[in-house]
Amino acid sequence: MALSDLFTSSLTPVCSEVLNTYRENIAVNGAFLIHNLLSKTECLRLIKETEIAGYRPKKSKRPGPPIRTNARLLYKPHPLFLQALEDRLHPHLFNKDIEASGSDWRLSTSFVNNIWRMNRYLPGEVFHPHFDSGHALGSSQRTLQSMIIYLNDDSEAGETIFFPNGHKRNGMHPKLTDAHEIRIHPKQGSALIFPHFGPLSPRHSGASPTKPKYIIRTDLIYEHSTISLQEALFSTKTKPIIALFGQAGSGKTTQAKALAQSLGWKSVPFGDCVRQIRQNNGLLSKDLKIFSNHRDEILNHKPGTPRPPQHLMPDSLAARVVQQHLDAHLNAKGFVFEGFPRSRSQSVFLERSKWNLLGAIHLETSDTERRKRLNARKRKGDDPQSEISRQKDWETVTAPLLEHYRKRGELITIEADGPQKDITKKLLHMIRSQQHEQWKSLFPPDVQNLIKDTPSDGCQYTSKPNHRVIRYGSVFVKIGHLLKHESQKLKWAEEHFPLATPQLLMTAEHDGLDFILTQKLPGVSAKHLAAQDLSDSAKIKLCNSIAMALKTIHNTKTSIPIVNHHQLAAQRLASQAVPLSNFSKKYGVNVAPKNQKDLQARFEQLGPLPVSNPPVLLHGDPCLPNWMTQQGAVTSTLDLGLSCKGPKEIDLALAVWSIEYNLGPHWKTVFLQSYGYEHFENLAYFEELIRFLA
Repeated sequence: MALSDLFTSSLTPVCSEVLNTYRENIAVNGAFLIHNLLSKTECLRLIKETEIAGYRPKKSKRPGPPIRTNARLLYKPHPLFLQALEDRLHPHLFNKDIEASGSDWRLSTSFVNNIWRMNRYLPGEVFHPHFDSGHALGSSQRTLQSMIIYLNDDSEAGETIFFPNGHKRNGMHPKLTDAHEIRIHPKQGSALIFPHFGPLSPRHSGASPTKPKYIIRTDLIYEHSTISLQEALFSTKTKPIIALFGQAGSGKTTQAKALAQSLGWKSVPFGDCVRQIRQNNGLLSKDLKIFSNHRDEILNHKPGTPRPPQHLMPDSLAARVVQQHLDAHLNAKGFVFEGFPRSRSQSVFLERSKWNLLGAIHLETSDTERRKRLNARKRKGDDPQSEISRQKDWETVTAPLLEHYRKRGELITIEADGPQKDITKKLLHMIRSQQHEQWKSLFPPDVQNLIKDTPSDGCQYTSKPNHRVIRYGSVFVKIGHLLKHESQKLKWAEEHFPLATPQLLMTAEHDGLDFILTQKLPGVSAKHLAAQDLSDSAKIKLCNSIAMALKTIHNTKTSIPIVNHHQLAAQRLASQAVPLSNFSKKYGVNVAPKNQKDLQARFEQLGPLPVSNPPVLLHGDPCLPNWMTQQGAVTSTLDLGLSCKGPKEIDLALAVWSIEYNLGPHWKTVFLQSYGYEHFENLAYFEELIRFLA
């Protein structure tokens, strides 16, 4: 049912007497009743008005049989009616009601969702057991609680039924039914309120009534302080996460590992976590073995035989497995979840303030492709009968979870047939685009006005931990600390640099961060060009072009300050600003330092700067991403924040590393010969020194 079907009401509050509104707690964590919220007259008028407007069946978008069989109407109450309802509710809502949802949530100024779902249940119509979803309203608002207002009585049937044990699989084996139920009978004018976000979100259903039952279903809206841009960009306090979903053979595990490696995050492969823990002798290992043995006993499942469906692990046990893995990676920048959550009831684990869910990603694959992959991997448990069981679990357990994420606007479906690398690229683009849009919402207004609604291109333009560089259309946005010097360099370069440089559009300051906005230069970066399948002649042309561009810069006369790069490296080392990751195989380092003490010893072994030619104008960061090319040749350059005067070998060492990394080792000679540099042995010192400067 779309918002185009919305019925806007003209009813205003009708209540001649003062309502004796009061609260009653019930035996469901986080849930309570508020009685006498609406008068009898108001309830009857709402029933009459909505019957005239007309109820219609709601078509389900989820696969399988419908979860509900009743009719409903989308309804927008009169503003005065909504205000009266909020005035009556407010004294009975407390912060403790939503503490389990985490963060510093508080009621929004207008806290009742003004789009109501008016539901009518006729005898025989039901709402099967389910979890409510709720939704976010921007970066700082979301619905946290469901509210059902009963418009008529039914003391015999039509109850809202809670299942305190949550999912049926929350026992130690799958055939356990819920231990008990909490039934709330409809009482005219009363409101039932319960959480739908966080660990207390209850599984519940709507029973068939003995006569037509009418209810209002809406939500209560809360807000919290917006996360700062500083935290969003550089803090690990609120960690970005994604959750991968897909049937067996969709490539979840492969993609989780590839994404975690590309993003610098940690993967959370649930199956691997379980297998690893089971090999230990701790309490969790014992509990996993007890569950497995008990499950097999109940199901008469013999080891080595095809498994039956619906034997998922209890939610509480699954959460312990995941938490133990997370505790081992407290400093991770983000996480890629795979195999967890498997059900709607497990998803509440991710509904905490420390997680920033960028997307629930469904890897959609054709049956043909999945069978092909399953046949190729020949993994235990890939037999035809087990595949049928997995398919049933997918339809009955995971599909409703995906529908939950779809309702929240968090589901992203990606066609996952085809080569793994192509799918990884699509996923990385999507994840980074999601992050960039979140960041943009926190930019200062003048920066947002310049970018407007232009989406990010989903690419990563820097690996430096203290900077972020994002492209929105033709505008590059660089964000970081102490960028004023770089913006001054850009202004200087526009007039004095021998190559074309980016046009400076604006600078800004916000939340302790500097912004530099520049116009995209024409052409493609040399790194992008190198990633293509270039011929040897094209690689020679590129190396020659970079060499000539760098030589042109070095031959430019200028009066900018000279920098002692050895002294600068010593200062960075003293302030512990040199990352150990600078000394890895990626940078040609075979034996990496293990700690700051090793770094200090390595630097002392390097010794002072050797005597060299007079200092020249340096680019400062002449790596391939910072050269723009057209028709295979360099036409312009960027990222001049480190430009200064110093030994030309600083630039040459950086350029050599980037050329070797992107084109291959033997292209170093082509580049240096084209530049006209003959003293190859002198570069070794500077190749080591730049590791302390990066």
